Amino acid sequence: MKGGENMSKMLTTIKAWCYGGKDDKFFLENKQTINAYNSKMLLRVDMIFSLVLIVLTILSMFLEFYTKARVYYAFFTFTFILLSFAAYRARKDEGKYAPILVTASVIVIFAFIITQKVVLKDSDSIAIFATFLAMSSLVFIMPMCAVVPVLVVALTTFVCLESAVGVDDATIFRNSIQLSVCVCLSIFIGQEKLKRQIDSISYNLLLQEKGFIDGLTGIRNRRYLNEKLYKSFGSSDDIGAAMFDIDFFKQFNTQYGHPKGDEAIQGVAEALSSALKKYNVELVRYGGEEFCFIVNGFYARNTIAGIVDDCVKAIRKAEIEFQKTGDFIEAHPESFIPRDRHAERFVTVSVGYSVFESSDRLPDESAEDRVRRCVDSADQALQRAKDKHRNCICKYNSKTDQR
Repeated sequence: MKGGENMSKMLTTIKAWCYGGKDDKFFLENKQTINAYNSKMLLRVDMIFSLVLIVLTILSMFLEFYTKARVYYAFFTFTFILLSFAAYRARKDEGKYAPILVTASVIVIFAFIITQKVVLKDSDSIAIFATFLAMSSLVFIMPMCAVVPVLVVALTTFVCLESAVGVDDATIFRNSIQLSVCVCLSIFIGQEKLKRQIDSISYNLLLQEKGFIDGLTGIRNRRYLNEKLYKSFGSSDDIGAAMFDIDFFKQFNTQYGHPKGDEAIQGVAEALSSALKKYNVELVRYGGEEFCFIVNGFYARNTIAGIVDDCVKAIRKAEIEFQKTGDFIEAHPESFIPRDRHAERFVTVSVGYSVFESSDRLPDESAEDRVRRCVDSADQALQRAKDKHRNCICKYNSKTDQR
């Protein structure tokens, strides 16, 4: 009985590993999100590879590249186009046809390997590289429970094809070992990727359950800021905070209506999130049309001004329509001097930011209180930017921004 329980436990563990450390129920419930994430990444990688290979193929026709290179480019291009189409189908129909397309691409790769080794008499390095690319792409689309059957079919097909073309047993064995090593390495990389992805999805689901997600924009909300983010920094950290406010938002709602106002908030949130993504910084909807972020360490000391500038550029690039009338401009002349045609036609933001070094800590001040004080200081700088002429960036100054 005990042996049966141990076997059942082991199988459960293996199955959970196949699903990135979760059970199949979790994977199935979040299948669409996982497929969208995987296929989006794979599409980018494979389309870049395909374009590069197509260019190389064209060049090989005009330059004196040796004939083998053209065969390699043709095989690789066809395979990556197949994989890209598989990724596209995975996004469209939740992976209904993706496994079939990926299996076809793997078989094409194996056919190429045999051609390259038996017909072209070339080295093993290209075969190993081709296999690694095929297997890596495979694990980007499917979980291990779906990958394993495909690999069994593909490897069996490979061995049968090599036997059919007269490859000796020793070579078949050596090639199978090489391919198996590539497959195992690719699976390991894919599993690590899948686990990180699953952890991210689990974390977001947890935040939703706790009410830490803003319903309109999908980013973190004020509750997340108060209950989690304020407590996540150390007392000796350098802290930087930035506050953003959409200019003339009340007038925007009057002119376009609240539904358009919601769209503007969503557009600004998307632009800011996109700009902050490369810094791995979380954006928070502070309230209404206000947003903020907090950074520490190097970003606080040396980079926050650049981050803020990137955010403002992202909003400017988004070009969210807000056509100001002549009367409106005349009523707020200070906001359009010098005349900024972009500010007259699109949404702009006022920004305030502050930086507190570790030495700025007050006596008996907790780490959480210091972060709150930093955010409050950024809010004071924001108020100065709004009082000044909006559509500008102000840094907190302890002498001028004290309330």
